[in-house]
Amino acid sequence: MNKMIKRKIAYFMTAAVVLSYFILNGGYTSFADGNNDAGIDGNAVVALAESYVGKVPYVSGGNSLETGTDCSGFVTLIYKAFGIDIPGRSSQGILDNAESYGVYIGTDISQAKSGDLIFTGESPDAKISHVGIYKDGGYIVHQTVPGSSVKVQSLSLRGMGYVKGIVRPHAIMNDTDGLTEITDNSYGQVVLTSRIPTSGEVEYKWNITGAENIETGWSANYSTYTFHFVKTGVYNSELLVRQKGDESGNVLAKSTTSFYHKNAIKGICQMPYTGEGGGYLIGIESYDNPNQSYRYEMLILDCTLYSQGLPAWIYSTGQCGAPETCLWTIWQPKYGYYWTLFRIYDSQNNLIAEECFGFQNI
Repeated sequence: MNKMIKRKIAYFMTAAVVLSYFILNGGYTSFADGNNDAGIDGNAVVALAESYVGKVPYVSGGNSLETGTDCSGFVTLIYKAFGIDIPGRSSQGILDNAESYGVYIGTDISQAKSGDLIFTGESPDAKISHVGIYKDGGYIVHQTVPGSSVKVQSLSLRGMGYVKGIVRPHAIMNDTDGLTEITDNSYGQVVLTSRIPTSGEVEYKWNITGAENIETGWSANYSTYTFHFVKTGVYNSELLVRQKGDESGNVLAKSTTSFYHKNAIKGICQMPYTGEGGGYLIGIESYDNPNQSYRYEMLILDCTLYSQGLPAWIYSTGQCGAPETCLWTIWQPKYGYYWTLFRIYDSQNNLIAEECFGFQNI
């Protein structure tokens, strides 16, 4: 049994935190507190922000990615996931506090890059009334207006085309300048490629921390490396380069960057089934299912049996195909506390997504 499940079961049993219904929809993982100096890829900030498009409603004064935000609340929560504290509860307040978290770039949009904060007004003479996250190409990822939700839109749209300020957080100032390239970031895998200039025979080593932790060891073949992730979240990548066979600890070069990776699970459901026979309706949905090649699996663990040291995996669907993007099952639990492990496999039987959630039947 993996460590993640053990930690969750221990917490579940000792604190009696039992939830009967979960919906997972593009959450994020915070990996740091305070200002992060490891170097943040602005594209990772944009990717995380875009994962909430159409999902977070506008709520005046709101500060929750589940129940809703306003424009300033949205950007503060996105940057918080990267360990960047953005003070202020209004667009003007965030700009006024710029020196505490970043550098003021000016108002020339040609100087902006992905991950910058963009402040706009409704006319050339108007005050700052809005803030969002800049995306290369002249776009803004932002919380919009009452009755709508997070969107990606062109800055040239009427009402948003007057840039009043651009601020680049310090952590994004320290990015890797292209020394690490993300050449693939699809469901289940991320391909990282070194762009560090080298001479002679060298070896590479990758260290990944965040939603999952991976260390590769040294190899001359690791200038490009494919990582397989099953967790959605923010990841830090550290690339080290040394002379081949040098065990002294000397490093020729280092590159750090961050990225956001989303696994294939779009949502899960655990809820009482009110149809004939009763029981629990348990389901998993993926973002896609290319050529119906995915296999879905749900396994249920009995927390009481686990706490007694007895065999605890009591139910499994096995790996099942699905004609669309979801798989459902009805299970008849006894009274007690349970965890469901949700998994998705690709056509090569690689595990590309895994999430674990608890529920109770008492």
